[in-house]
Amino acid sequence: MLRSLLFAPGDNQEIAEKASESKADGVILDLEDAVAPAKKKRARQLVAEFLDGHEEAATTICVRINSWNHAEQITDIELVAHDAVDVVVVPMVETEREAWHTAEMVERFETCKDATSASLFLILETAKGLANANEIASAHEKIEMISFGLADYTADANIRSTENRAEVLTQRALLSNAAAAANVQAFDFATLETENLDRVRADAVAARQMGYTGKAAIHPTQLEPIHEVFTPDREEIERARKIVEAYEEAGEPGVLTVDGEMVDKPVIESARDTLALVDEYTSSVKSE
Repeated sequence: MLRSLLFAPGDNQEIAEKASESKADGVILDLEDAVAPAKKKRARQLVAEFLDGHEEAATTICVRINSWNHAEQITDIELVAHDAVDVVVVPMVETEREAWHTAEMVERFETCKDATSASLFLILETAKGLANANEIASAHEKIEMISFGLADYTADANIRSTENRAEVLTQRALLSNAAAAANVQAFDFATLETENLDRVRADAVAARQMGYTGKAAIHPTQLEPIHEVFTPDREEIERARKIVEAYEEAGEPGVLTVDGEMVDKPVIESARDTLALVDEYTSSVKSE
């Protein structure tokens, strides 16, 4: 489970190296929006060099390829069939067919090159994509994460952005529900205000409340508030442990009471999920 992914332009190896050494759970080497058309070939060369030197990286390595209707997507897919790549990020996904065919192409190149299998992280950035979220999220077994692309979506749907994101509350919830239904991770969009950490934190809090489990970042300074929000705090951990311990000590009944509140199966499962995250994020748990 990833809490944070830090974007780095594929044509800037220095920034990519710094991103991979940051506190982010993973880095996204971007071959799409962050790279000008004239520099895409050079960006692929630099990303290839980066991948060759990071086959045993401690961090999660992701590469964002170009979209389904882009002439260079196949070339990108051939590149990401590499042992160093953990996640292939696919932008502008609009249909189940696109998602399935992209996953199949990645899988075929991995087989041809005898490369390690990577998972897929799909970004839904248009009204059409969001309308097909349920089908897209479950289109292929390689899909493990989906995200909502705020900037492109609001432009596509002719929506004016506001500070509190009220205009996309329903859309964010729809994507979270699609992720839950498909049993994949819902990942929040990157906050574009790089110096406004209160905005980053507010976006992260809202996302977590809606079921998102992580958030993208475009600057290392955004990582701290993201990790604070998506890492269970001490109060959550103690509450989860109390619920699980009480349940087990009571002989695993259908329903029990903990601190005056009724606890049933969904609450118990949520508590266990929290403790599982704690095991995964041991080094990052907040101390208040």
